[in-house]
Amino acid sequence: MYANDLEIESEIKCPYCGYLYFDSHETLNREESIIEECPECGKKFEVEMCVMIDYRSNQNCKLNNEQHEWELAWWDKSDKRASECKKCGYVKHYGEEEK
Repeated sequence: MYANDLEIESEIKCPYCGYLYFDSHETLNREESIIEECPECGKKFEVEMCVMIDYRSNQNCKLNNEQHEWELAWWDKSDKRASECKKCGYVKHYGEEEK
């Protein structure tokens, strides 16, 4: 383990000079680590891909056989209206069927 193991970036970054690679996702696969040579400073370093998974949970009135409690959420210049359920947060645009 290295001291900077917790420094995670969204792109590959040279740990020596800070050079930032773009499109890093095209450089390696999930299950491999590679040795990369920085095009800026010429030093070699190890690169590993770290995959993080996030989850989001949402309330849903209909799944629990409850009625939505609608309130007008916004009304913009193009006369597009939307309502939001005060209980579960579901947003329904004007003209859309209720889910």
